[in-house]
Amino acid sequence: MTIDRINLNAFPIPNLAPIYTDAPIGPSQPYKFVIVGNYLLSVGDVLTARGTPPAQTKLTANPVNPDKYKKDSYLGMTLWNIKNLKPLARLWGNSGRTMGLISSDGKWIVATSENGQRYMWSALNPHQQFKLAAIDGILREDSMIRDKSKLLPIPEKFKDKQISRSDSFAVAFVTEKDFILLPNSNDELALLYTTGDPWIKAYVEIGNKPEISRGNLSIASAYKANILVTGQYGRGGINVYKYHPETKELEKIWVAD
Repeated sequence: MTIDRINLNAFPIPNLAPIYTDAPIGPSQPYKFVIVGNYLLSVGDVLTARGTPPAQTKLTANPVNPDKYKKDSYLGMTLWNIKNLKPLARLWGNSGRTMGLISSDGKWIVATSENGQRYMWSALNPHQQFKLAAIDGILREDSMIRDKSKLLPIPEKFKDKQISRSDSFAVAFVTEKDFILLPNSNDELALLYTTGDPWIKAYVEIGNKPEISRGNLSIASAYKANILVTGQYGRGGINVYKYHPETKELEKIWVAD
């Protein structure tokens, strides 16, 4: 079949307004964009200097830069207002390649990065930041003491399962509020949290035969169905899990090699 003529009026092109044209070419990871409600989150490489506050909200730099010399005014992770197409906050704490998501209710932003840091911010007040607990607690930067006051012990049934204080490089929401940080290693367990609370709520079993993929681009979830899907490390298959909110358990329901 050949097409001699195309009626362009039959395919109207919407008016498009650029939000951010100031980014450089060639970051170490592809930019990720998340839209929930009136928010857009742009996530790229983050570089947080020592002493940087959790968020920067008085933003004046023009994100639409036509110059060939890009200033990269909003490098890292930035929260945007879709209605007025303006940046609301730059979010700090992570460093290196970073993965971030907005909760489905639009109230929280969660991010983890290859420097081992994991944080949660209030979307309404980005200066409200929580450092998420690791398996050995939360390091309080004001005292440099590791807080273990509300640390959940690993259940007896998982005593023989591998888990380490490894970096995590993927976030997946499995309900509107429950989310999992997936390890960048061959650990058999992952950590589950609830928005608004920095402490671990459960340890969930992901297994390592086969290992899950180690990157956010091959991990996805459907929170309404409580489904998590991951790729497989070093191969082309997928793992499919069902999350049970009542018991906070993760069940592997399908493996395709």
